[in-house]
Amino acid sequence: MHDRDASPLPRLSALPVRDRWTTLLGPVRRFSFTRNPFTRVLSGYLDKIVASDWERPRHLPRLGFAPDARIDFATFLEALAARPERARDIHFAGQCRLLMIGDFSYDFLGAFERFDADFAEARRRYYGEDAEAPPASAGRRHATGAGAKLAEHYGPAEIALVRDIYARDFELLGYSEELADAAEPPARPAPRHSRAGLGQVRAVAKIARTAKDTDPSALR
Repeated sequence: MHDRDASPLPRLSALPVRDRWTTLLGPVRRFSFTRNPFTRVLSGYLDKIVASDWERPRHLPRLGFAPDARIDFATFLEALAARPERARDIHFAGQCRLLMIGDFSYDFLGAFERFDADFAEARRRYYGEDAEAPPASAGRRHATGAGAKLAEHYGPAEIALVRDIYARDFELLGYSEELADAAEPPARPAPRHSRAGLGQVRAVAKIARTAKDTDPSALR
């Protein structure tokens, strides 16, 4: 899953522009998984900023630090908060923006906090009851154990920063803003078709089709 070139799924960017619109707006089934912002951003910090000698010099200059700097979690969050949302790396960007919540609907939106049950449900929906379970190690390459390290890294300042940076994720994805609830699944309604969001995308697409080569990613 981390070797994109080995995936049988084509990149959206590899398709002709008009086919990209068809892929985005056609009768496809969309699903994804979300994670509590408190554990997600801490996991990203521990993996990309603390543990990885390869990732650290790639991310730190984007946040205004020297490639070999060692920064604590609060300093990292302050630098992240100072950057516009669209300028944040995908590992630290808001999930609502990455998923284009409000523009695209999802017929299944699972949660990291109940991953086993939701992944089993996704397999049942998309592949049938007898779908083969993934190996226990699947997706664990970048595991950081962030859920068990919250108390070590969070104080009032860090909590306030994360609430501010990821306000839309807390609100629209149904996550509690209380750190004590970080391990709890989100409280959100069952997935349903979002006609308002789909209508917004179709309106943008209609405008875009007046330009021969308008790339949908440019309108995000």
